Amino acid sequence: MTIINRQQRQAHMGAFDKHAASSAIHEVSFLEIKQLNDTVADKKQTIMLLLAEYRASKKRFQENQSAAHRLYASYEMAFIRSHFLDAWNIYQLARKHSRILTESYIHNLNVSAYGHSSFQSPLAA
Repeated sequence: MTIINRQQRQAHMGAFDKHAASSAIHEVSFLEIKQLNDTVADKKQTIMLLLAEYRASKKRFQENQSAAHRLYASYEMAFIRSHFLDAWNIYQLARKHSRILTESYIHNLNVSAYGHSSFQSPLAA
């Protein structure tokens, strides 16, 4: 598992946001949106599993009286929490970018069908 810091994450976000902004220039394919939505669903499933694993680890931590067991259970909980936060950040980014690409896709459909777009983005407000 690679942990990236906030600056690296913002750089990745900026790169994708530039790609999403340029999507108005090139045609956004439905397949791109579908793949991104699959990523969102996978990350959501990962988050749910990590949450269940964290709760089980916390229960083991509370049940163990041995200092060594409690120490390693706390390490395990910290690792799971870190993994959860990374998965959560990826999930949030993928959802944001999915919305951006979907908005661009709908805009391009309206332009190609009607010559203009009457679509008003709920994200623009």
